[in-house]
Amino acid sequence: MTETATPDTPLITDKQLTKLNILLAENDMKDRDAALHWISGVLGIEITSRKDLSMTEASELIDRLADGQVRKQQPDTDQPAVQEAVRRVMHDIGRIGVGKEGVNEQQRYRFRGIDQFVDSLSPILSRHGVILLPDAEPPVITEHSTSAGKAQFMCVLTVHWTIVGPRGDILSATTIGQALDTSDKSANKAMSAAFKYLLAQVFAVPNIGWSEQDETSPEAGPQHENVDDLIDRISTIAIAEGKTFEELTQKFRHDNGDRTVEELKRAPRALLTAYVSRLEQFRAQQQAQAAEAVQQRDPHESAPQP
Repeated sequence: MTETATPDTPLITDKQLTKLNILLAENDMKDRDAALHWISGVLGIEITSRKDLSMTEASELIDRLADGQVRKQQPDTDQPAVQEAVRRVMHDIGRIGVGKEGVNEQQRYRFRGIDQFVDSLSPILSRHGVILLPDAEPPVITEHSTSAGKAQFMCVLTVHWTIVGPRGDILSATTIGQALDTSDKSANKAMSAAFKYLLAQVFAVPNIGWSEQDETSPEAGPQHENVDDLIDRISTIAIAEGKTFEELTQKFRHDNGDRTVEELKRAPRALLTAYVSRLEQFRAQQQAQAAEAVQQRDPHESAPQP
């Protein structure tokens, strides 16, 4: 690592600057940003202008360029740009989606938790060489009281994110997290909220994924399950639950564009397939929990009498 030029250090000469520019161009670094990226990498310090170089630094750079020692220091242009890497992540997470598996028992609504996002996106981000770096502003924390008079703390946190691609180029994003807690976890929760919404918005994560068949053949074909059969399966579940078709699908229709019942019946096959699968899984879980509850009340209830 070299030292930057100081008032007592001779700066790069015009002759050196001209030679440096010629050698940079000969080594496919006509772009200013690419040239400064390489120079900063060689010297181990951030350089924002070639005119700020010292004579010693300029000589080192000129020698390296003349000896052909530039290729190892250049960004790997074989890797995709950060925008393309983000698009690839969007494509892969779009195929699986992140559903609303979390349940708020107190306020009775379903949500997508941070753990779901991280579990789904972590291997995809790693595969495409995308790194997410947070830079949080100082949190704004205010104290409030619950109806019972207990103290609770509201944290509002603004986080600036740097999205680094496999080539080393970057994108920027900003999200805000807000959270309440009666102990010391409001900042932690706010950070998690900011992270969740970064993942959800930057990568446009859907509730329900789509398949390769949907991507290449949007029209229903012989390989697809009949949409009418899917509607019949939903109706069967509604009857088993003691509900009308409209009652059973109300929440799902609201979460997917406030569709009417008729619009739901004309929805894409992939959307209906995923919905039916979730309904059947939920019903199976309910039945298993009911059976377990019976066993807990009387473990011998179902055993044959001697």
